[in-house]
Amino acid sequence: MVISNLLKRAVRFFPENPAVTCGKRVLKYRDVYRRVSAFAWLLSEKGIGLGDRVAILHRNCHIYLEAYFAAAFVGAVLCSINIRLTPREISFILEDSGSKLLIADKNLEGLVSQLDVDVLWSHELDRLLDTEGHPYEPVDFDWEKPAHLYYTSGTTGRPKGVVLTHKNVVYHSLMTIAELSITEKDVWLHAAPMFHLADAWATFALTWVGGRHVMVGRFDPEEVLRTFEKEKITITNMVPTMYNMLVNHPKVRDYDYSSIRVLLSGGAPMPPELARKVGEV
Repeated sequence: MVISNLLKRAVRFFPENPAVTCGKRVLKYRDVYRRVSAFAWLLSEKGIGLGDRVAILHRNCHIYLEAYFAAAFVGAVLCSINIRLTPREISFILEDSGSKLLIADKNLEGLVSQLDVDVLWSHELDRLLDTEGHPYEPVDFDWEKPAHLYYTSGTTGRPKGVVLTHKNVVYHSLMTIAELSITEKDVWLHAAPMFHLADAWATFALTWVGGRHVMVGRFDPEEVLRTFEKEKITITNMVPTMYNMLVNHPKVRDYDYSSIRVLLSGGAPMPPELARKVGEV
C-alpha cells in the first residue's frame, strides 16, 4: 500500500464526508479526490514523475494537504520547507534536494522572489483545480520508494534531508489510528505547521478513516480557541509553546472545548504545570 491508496479508500467509503475546512471552504472527500487527480495531472504535464522532487513553501491550507497526495499520485517526493527560513537556507534545500518545482503561497511572494526555481503559485493552482477536469490514475510502485523529504534544523552543521518512504508513512498512520482510536467522527485541527512532522502525520491518518481536517493558516491564539468551539475539534497536536499561549490568553475561558477528546504535545518537553493548566481549562 502506498499513500495514494489512503485517499482512494477515503473516497470509496466516505465520498460525502466533509474532508477539509479551510476558512470558508469546505471540501468533501469526492471533491478532494477530484482536485488531487487534476493536481497530479498538472504535475505530470510539467514533467514531474516517479522519484522527482517537488518542494512546497506554504502555510497550512487545503492546498498543502492536496500537494501531499498529488505528489504521491505521480510517485514524486514532496520536500516540505519551513516558511521561517531565510532565502539562503531555502535555496540550499532546493539545490540539495534537487527539487524541480516549488509550490508556493502568494503570501510568501517576497521570499519566493529571491529564489531561483520554477514556481507553481497556489492561488493560480486553486483556480485551476476548481475547474480542471483531467482525471489521473495514481501510478503503481513499491512502497519502499521515498515519499517525503524533511530537512533537519542544521544546528550543528548544514541541514540534512531525512527521507520517509511510503511504507514509513502508511505504517505510522495505521499505528496512530489504532493507538488513538481515530475514526471518521474525528476532527483534526492543523494548527501546528504542516511542514513539520508534528502535524503532517495527521494528513494521512485522518484521511485513511475519513475524518475531517480543519486548517489554521497562521497561529493566532484567539483564532485557535474560537476554532476549537466552532469546528468542534476532537483531536490535535501542538508544541508546548502553543499550549502556553492558549492557556494564558485572556479569553481562554470564553469558548467551549467539550468536543475535545485528545490533546497531544511534542517537539519539546511539556512542563507539568503547563499540562495541569491545559487539563483545567
